[in-house]
Amino acid sequence: MRTIQTTRRLYLILCSAWIATAIGCLAEPDSSFGTISVDLVGQTQSGSVYALRNATIHVNGSGYTRTWNTEDAADRTSLTDQVAAGSYSALLDSGWRIERVLGASSVAVPATLISANPLPFTVIGGRVAAVTLRFNLDGEDVALSGRYAIVIGVDEPILRGEIVVPSIDTSTNGISSVSVFSADATGDATAFRRVAGAATTLTTPEAAITTDDQLIVADSTRQAILFFPRTGSGNLAPTKQIAGSATLLNGPVDVATVNGELYVLHRTGVLVFPLGALGNVSPSRTLTLTDRAAHHIAVDNGQVYISFRTSSEASVRVYSQNSSIFSLARQIFNANPAFCPEGIAISGGEIFVTDACSPAAAVVPESASGTTVPTRVLRGPNTEMSSPRAVGFFQNEVYIVDTDQRILAFPSSGSGDVFAARALGGTHTGLTSVHSVFVR
Repeated sequence: MRTIQTTRRLYLILCSAWIATAIGCLAEPDSSFGTISVDLVGQTQSGSVYALRNATIHVNGSGYTRTWNTEDAADRTSLTDQVAAGSYSALLDSGWRIERVLGASSVAVPATLISANPLPFTVIGGRVAAVTLRFNLDGEDVALSGRYAIVIGVDEPILRGEIVVPSIDTSTNGISSVSVFSADATGDATAFRRVAGAATTLTTPEAAITTDDQLIVADSTRQAILFFPRTGSGNLAPTKQIAGSATLLNGPVDVATVNGELYVLHRTGVLVFPLGALGNVSPSRTLTLTDRAAHHIAVDNGQVYISFRTSSEASVRVYSQNSSIFSLARQIFNANPAFCPEGIAISGGEIFVTDACSPAAAVVPESASGTTVPTRVLRGPNTEMSSPRAVGFFQNEVYIVDTDQRILAFPSSGSGDVFAARALGGTHTGLTSVHSVFVR
């Protein structure tokens, strides 16, 4: 299986200078002195939080020696000291580690120190002198920024894309979450953002999508649609929610957005809300379906596509809509009578539908109607699919969620018994009971 890796650089910057009391330095102004400050925790623009742990830093100069140990006070986020102007060096002992902070927990990430060690720097009174300890990390490019002059800082380029995955954790004291990975993530990778913790109020997140500025989560047990900042990470409270008796929400399982509207698939149909809806509001229009018969939803070209399955029907239902009502326009049946439609996604005039029973992923034209022979099918032992439940598209790739808690990426033009280009899954991913995937 092909593995794709990118590289990130982490910078630990030690700066010495007089810094105004307004930003936190507790020193009397003196042009012959500067302040050394080390920030041990920082947050990237994407929301990722990193911490330097188990680190011993020795700063030496003429008549000055100071040793810092990050574990002397594990909850401390910065170290400061005032020094005379002059020449210094910073030495980082072996045994340190870099951790990505994920809510209440954290996980170590592979890192290599690539700068000189010890690294010399000069303090000039009244000025900022910086020395950068450079680390090479295996994964995304990140940049951490701190509050003081020595920071753990980051360069964070625009990601090729991101995979948004909700996880339901039903274990004792389990923590359900929404994780975000790079679109190129593979193997047992850690998320670069994760929304999790008591403040999130997440219980059973069935589906999650992002807009330019929001992460939107359908929580079936909470009977709510929860909104978070798109780049948010950790134990954060929703910025707003759609919930209450007027909403008619009944176990929401999937969501989609288009043209300023939010489509919610729930146990008994589809509810449509303005994207700016808040609180206990009524939907602008509704579609009633057989209880628990619909599995996933996609919206394209003004039509709503729903994977639908009962004991007597397995199809993709296509509904037309206007400002007030839905109407069934056509149904797409697979020529395979054992077809069990689950995930659905549309791209480039084609519909991808995962078949949980075969197992397979079938492709049909978006304009198909009636009994249709797929134009191509992903199926076979090399695909490693056991029961594919959800599907998403991004840049000529199709991402398929399988019941073994892995996300398999294939070329969208793939057909037959082919190997996945990548497989994301493992203990560090934190993926548990995944029912949907969104890629953008």
